[in-house]
Order: sequence, then structure tokens, then C-alpha cells
Amino acid sequence: MEFLLSTGRVSSDAFDRALMRSVTSKRPEVVPFLCSKKRASPSAINGAFQASCKREIIKYLYENEDISSAAVIAALKKAAKCGQCPRAPYNADDIAIVKLLHKDDRIPVEVMEEVLMSAASTNESNVVEVLRRDDRISAEVSRAALAMARNVIAWRRSMLGRFERK
Repeated sequence: MEFLLSTGRVSSDAFDRALMRSVTSKRPEVVPFLCSKKRASPSAINGAFQASCKREIIKYLYENEDISSAAVIAALKKAAKCGQCPRAPYNADDIAIVKLLHKDDRIPVEVMEEVLMSAASTNESNVVEVLRRDDRISAEVSRAALAMARNVIAWRRSMLGRFERK
């Protein structure tokens, strides 16, 4: 890759496409390498940030590049499964991404509340606890999220009871 870049024949578009593909590859070390070349466009960097589902890539880009508020919000909502129905359970990367990005002060209150309710609807307890402590979330929404999480637990127990009886 270093050789190709040194030829001067890699167009900006090709470089941006390589960055976008690298965030979904099985070689996350390519992302810092490409970013170190300082050739990626801001839209490619933000697009790569939104496209990634890997905590190490999100963390690297967030800490080392100028990520737009729109990209931060999109990545947070993606990791929190906002708008997905049915919601898949969170994986370790999703949890780490939510815990990293929720601190960003560019995220509006409404988005934080949506993320909290999404976590509560899947009873993602460690995410709910982190988000409930966020000063931007009202006590009313925090109570509603806890009630939702309790309802999810009760529903799951009732479903397990039905299957165990059979």
C-alpha cells in the first residue's frame, strides 16, 4: 500500500474509497495508516466513522480526526440500535461505542433520551446505568427508562416460564 501511495497516482476519490472500505475490513490497522497520510477528505472521514461498527476504529477516528456532530450522532444512534425494530442485542463494540460517544456535548438532549430508551427497551442495563447519570437526561425520562427495563425483564421472565412448562 505504501508503494502505491508513493507513486502519486492514487486519486483522492480512490483514497477516500480505500478508507471507507478499510473500516469494514478485517484489518483495522489500515485505518490509522491511511489517516496518517492526511489525504482523506472530511466527508470520507465522517463517512468512515459512521460506517464502522468496531470500537477501536470509532475510538481512533474520534480521538484523532475532526468528526462532525452529525457523524457522532449517527454513529451513536447506530450503536444504540435506535430506530431498529426488532432491536438486536448489543454486542461489546456497541456498548463501548455508546459509552464513548454519549459524553460528546454536541449530542442534543432528544438524541440522548432516544438512546437511553433504546437501551432500556433491550434491557441493556450497563448502558442504561451510564446514560441515566448523564445530566442532560431529565429525571422523568430516566424513570420511564427504568420502568421500561423492568417491563422487559418481566416479559422475558413470563416468556421463559411459558417455555419451561412445555
